[in-house]
Amino acid sequence: MEERLERFQMFERASGLYRRFVMRQAEQLGLDNRMRLARSINRRRYARQIAYRQSLLSSPQYLDYTAGVEALPLNDGWCTPGAALSFAKHPVAADAKAILAEERDPTSLKGFMVNHLRKQDLSTYPSFIEAALHPVVLKTAADYLGMYPVLSSVKLLVSSPSNYDHLSASQLFHLDHADLPLLKMIINIGAVTKDSVPFCFLPASTSSAAKRALRYGKRGVNYRVDDETIYHIVDRSSLVELSGPPGDVALIDTSRCFHYGSRNASQERRILMYSFSTPARTDLRKPIDYSATVPCQSLLQEALLNPFLSD
Repeated sequence: MEERLERFQMFERASGLYRRFVMRQAEQLGLDNRMRLARSINRRRYARQIAYRQSLLSSPQYLDYTAGVEALPLNDGWCTPGAALSFAKHPVAADAKAILAEERDPTSLKGFMVNHLRKQDLSTYPSFIEAALHPVVLKTAADYLGMYPVLSSVKLLVSSPSNYDHLSASQLFHLDHADLPLLKMIINIGAVTKDSVPFCFLPASTSSAAKRALRYGKRGVNYRVDDETIYHIVDRSSLVELSGPPGDVALIDTSRCFHYGSRNASQERRILMYSFSTPARTDLRKPIDYSATVPCQSLLQEALLNPFLSD
């Protein structure tokens, strides 16, 4: 079975094919089994990197950088800090708008959602990494993951107005499987309202009850779940919608909270999405090394961007 999981890596450049393969394998092996095996492999593969990241939390560099900083409480797997953490006046907001104003070919993710951020943008616009290095964000991610985090992805996502007769892929309820836990930070670049159909999720406790009832993650169980099935188990009032003004932030563990996004909307939605994980991911895709593109100015920056860094 381990050999079977290793084959996942050959699909890392073919995202559409990879997603279909993962869904098929998740149903055949059981997503929980697949994640446990991948975690076991990666813990051995990246044992030195994990130990190094745990030791970084007691390093003078990290302690000085986060001195006096309180981690945000991710009660029930999520947090919307409001005025305690806003990027409305941070340079990343203006830089994201500048990129969106350019006439460039975006990277299509799923048809209904496109990514406008390229790796080279992280070097041209340092603010994208500076936002991830915000002391409150860094402290929160480190405390939540139990080690110094890896920036596993950063995307500038635009969901266009749409009217789908049939929902598919991430428009349906699901749990992310790249790592457990997996912390995401969502920053509104434009105002997000009901008309732009915000990112929606169920808190971790509610999601846990639904997961048990659905036997989600077990062999033969679908990776995507429709509304009728979910709301047969949990109350629709449990759903949280991440709407708010530009600069608003949300932190959410998408491996523990059932979620969906980019459904039918009458207005465009623009967000930045960061993912923070550990080196011992629960899939076997090779981690992205952003330090190969971005000149690192400090140890903490290099550790955030380079998942392979060790002592």
